[in-house]
Amino acid sequence: MDTKEISDEEITRLNILLVDDDPIFHLINSTVLKHVGVTSISSKVNGREAVDWITKHLEEKQPIPDVVFVDLDMPVLNGFDFIEGLQKATIPKQFKIGIAILTSSVNTEDKDRAKTLGVNQ
Repeated sequence: MDTKEISDEEITRLNILLVDDDPIFHLINSTVLKHVGVTSISSKVNGREAVDWITKHLEEKQPIPDVVFVDLDMPVLNGFDFIEGLQKATIPKQFKIGIAILTSSVNTEDKDRAKTLGVNQ
């Protein structure tokens, strides 16, 4: 696992994107993130909205997320399809978007698929 400690100052500069159709997910996670000092938190309710939002921000040269917290089970475009869509998007190499899957799934196939897509968390 590749981990890196970051300073409080770096935490405050993080751009976070929460992607889930559950409003409680957004409430809890945004509260925790704010508590640790994150000030830039965006929320989308499905993978399609998230991919479109990131693509639009890239086109308009607006900040894109440093980290995306994504659920797997969502309507319109699920978490795995979101990750695949993001990997197909034209994102300049200088931008690295970290992806963390937050899910209640205990399915080993989900864990294996996440690893196949390059998501180990």
